[in-house]
Amino acid sequence: MILSRRGYETMTHTNVREGLREFEKSWRRTDLVLLDMIMPEMNGMEVFHAMKAIDPKVKVVLVYGYSFTDQAKQLEEEGAAGFLVKPVSAKQLLETISDVLAVEKK
Repeated sequence: MILSRRGYETMTHTNVREGLREFEKSWRRTDLVLLDMIMPEMNGMEVFHAMKAIDPKVKVVLVYGYSFTDQAKQLEEEGAAGFLVKPVSAKQLLETISDVLAVEKK
């Protein structure tokens, strides 16, 4: 809701496989992905790699509820565009998205 109110077009998926199928269809129109690190079926690292295989330039902001882990550091080295630690405020969310999209335009 926060993003929609700010004019962003969003898609939400609670099923990882469904989300990946949709990303495969719409990656050319996708500017940014918010990806939770903890999910059923696949973890954030696996989904990140699957998305990178579809679009190596995908902008992914990882969201997690734990301290900055070695896994998150590795994903940063592999091209993650940003990180958010839960709980995330609306201000943090909007600033991070704005920063990542601004870098893309440069």
